Amino acid sequence: MEEILELWESLQKATEFKGNRLREECQQQQLNHSVGDVGSWLGDVEGKLMPKARLRTKFLNSFNLI
Repeated sequence: MEEILELWESLQKATEFKGNRLREECQQQQLNHSVGDVGSWLGDVEGKLMPKARLRTKFLNSFNLI
């Protein structure tokens, strides 16, 4: 009976450990996904701003201001 109790305790500890690891992995995946979303958004913003920056540079260059 003692051996069964020890095995049960060992199983509970292993289950808790694996559950914690799964939660950590899930949090990491969520963070990675969020970072990817921010990176994609920044790429979109940069794509929208670059043409305006080029126009501004051309405009200022036409007046030799930069």
